[in-house]
Amino acid sequence: MSKNEYLVLSQGGEPLLTARETGGVSLLASKVRSFEIAVYNTNNEKVIELVRPYTVGADKLRVAVRGHAVGVVRREPTLLKPLLVLHDAGGKPALRVKGPALTEGQCDFNILNPRKQNVGVIRKRWGGVSPAADEDKYQVSFPVDLDLGLKAALIGTCILIDFLYFES
Repeated sequence: MSKNEYLVLSQGGEPLLTARETGGVSLLASKVRSFEIAVYNTNNEKVIELVRPYTVGADKLRVAVRGHAVGVVRREPTLLKPLLVLHDAGGKPALRVKGPALTEGQCDFNILNPRKQNVGVIRKRWGGVSPAADEDKYQVSFPVDLDLGLKAALIGTCILIDFLYFES
């Protein structure tokens, strides 16, 4: 199994960050395996660390910015629609990401504040049929004034969505 790589672009298509899987247990099926991903800025400095430990039970992703824990993303059990909750460094729920009942093709995962108001979206974009068919594309939109730790957690959430619902 090859390790995943990600490129984070600005709205204008300029590279902002690169993310590379650096560790984890790859012997297990992709949807349940652990992973570690390091995210680098354009100066090749590690700025975000994402760690998904292998756990029995609720799925979680730990997020750190420059070595400091900023939050945890937890997958909540639901009947139909995927739900991920972003907790801040203090463990308080800060954002919810709610997906569609069917996670195939292009679909939206809505970002909700604690009052359940929509404040953004993680959109799985349809790449079409091409030689790079296994290249997934996502668009993440969120408030500009959002806390830096929550922005990092949203990047992690996007990668976790890819692992949970779209990786084969």
